[in-house]
Amino acid sequence: MDIPQYSADPVIVEGNDVPPDGTFDWLERPGDIRLRYALWPVPASQTERGTVVIVPGRIEFIEKYFETISELQERGFAITILDLRGQGLSSRELSNRLKGHITDFQSYVDDLHALVSDVVLPNMPQPLTLLGHSMGGTISLCYLHDHSDVIERAVLSAPMTGIKLPLMTPFITSWLASLAVRLGVRTLVPITTQWVPLKATFKKNLVTRDEARFDRFLTLLRTEPLLALGPPTFGWINAAYRAMANFSQPSYLTQIKTPILIAGAGNDRLIDSATHHVLAPMLPMAQLEEIANCEHEILMERDEMRRAFWAHFDQFVNAPA
Repeated sequence: MDIPQYSADPVIVEGNDVPPDGTFDWLERPGDIRLRYALWPVPASQTERGTVVIVPGRIEFIEKYFETISELQERGFAITILDLRGQGLSSRELSNRLKGHITDFQSYVDDLHALVSDVVLPNMPQPLTLLGHSMGGTISLCYLHDHSDVIERAVLSAPMTGIKLPLMTPFITSWLASLAVRLGVRTLVPITTQWVPLKATFKKNLVTRDEARFDRFLTLLRTEPLLALGPPTFGWINAAYRAMANFSQPSYLTQIKTPILIAGAGNDRLIDSATHHVLAPMLPMAQLEEIANCEHEILMERDEMRRAFWAHFDQFVNAPA
């Protein structure tokens, strides 16, 4: 277990301005876990509309969302965001910081509920809106199932409800990960060479066609290598498939009665967008909008894709309750 002993302060790089008036702090969790989180108030010039709770995707961290946070502030929202356990500057599950590991997605859900209960509800304006991207969308759906009473609505950006696998079927991948966990090799990474985040290139990336935003992400990693995260372990893969298995159960989905906007990426090469079309009709109050020609990271994509997302977002949050 890696317990952060450094500052929670933001990592600052040129071209990624820190939104004004934010505060960064630690949320203490059982087992010597420290989670870094940040809060931003509604700007004095805006009419207060509540708080957006951002749930990042895998390998992501607070600084990656500064642009999005500023855009939410302009819309009159306060914002809360955390580095998920095992990511960013929060506690890592393993001593090797580059291994992306978790044993159960319920840990993410419980961490999110602690943030909402201990920090957001006592200090931030309501109502609350969840904004979850990719793995953060998986966590958000599980959270809404367990704690929908505190969330008014949710926006899910390319939620991880299925993973594209070019070489193996999801069933085989899930079975192999489960077998690895049973054999006690859950902390191993199932590839021979670890992906090194600091050596990533725009040409080979699968998540955005916006080179400036991709380079901004790499600059943050080079400025503070502690933010970097490599490939997932067998344990993470096993936990992810167990979480996603919930979404094939109508009895699970029908209990999620929160209004939900699912924003799919039309050219997603990581997430199986077909699962969004299966899942959305089973959710009592969900709508699906797919952004054509968009890669996986919608909020890090080109301006025209982002404008399409914000148009759907604004229409959704402005609709009568």
